[in-house]
Amino acid sequence: MIGQARQRRGHEGVPAGIRSRLVAAGRKPDDCKVLFLATPVLGRTDEEARERERGIEAAAGEPVQLEKALWHMSYVSGGEVDFAAYDLDAPMPEVVGNGEQSIMARYVAAAKGRTLRDAALSRSRRKMTGGYDFVGAPDTVAAQMDEVMQEVGGDGFLLSPPMTRVAINEIADGLAPALRRRGAIRAGYTFDTFRENLTEF
Repeated sequence: MIGQARQRRGHEGVPAGIRSRLVAAGRKPDDCKVLFLATPVLGRTDEEARERERGIEAAAGEPVQLEKALWHMSYVSGGEVDFAAYDLDAPMPEVVGNGEQSIMARYVAAAKGRTLRDAALSRSRRKMTGGYDFVGAPDTVAAQMDEVMQEVGGDGFLLSPPMTRVAINEIADGLAPALRRRGAIRAGYTFDTFRENLTEF
């Protein structure tokens, strides 16, 4: 959802703090794009999507989900921290690593006073990513995403669904057309490179 919200709102929708820091550093306000992490749960209907979300919540404590959460935390640390090597029932270790430091710092802060198991379970329940969790049919989620852009501003979303063919198809064949119908994403690309298309708006 890049660019179209900016066109409708102008610069007023871009978080002012980031823009002012760019200007203070001698750069153009548009040199940095503000994208929000989003983890949509889609279904053919709103109720199907909510049922999927309930399934995700219910499965969060299963060993395989716990293992995935620990793997993800290790990945975010830049591969420097093997969280599977720590005692799950000991306090969450205050380690960040050299990976995605702001995300790891959020993990550590959110888990203060809790065990590593609790932190991993929270991660597997999608509650510690710091992003937006949209749930519903494609048209419902498109409306939610559009509303956030209109209210908060910014340049779009980074989608972080499960990397499965089903999830990709649901976005490509369901969510993307719903966003296009709302005029929230473009129908094609002007340039050959990602950078040029990203900075077009």
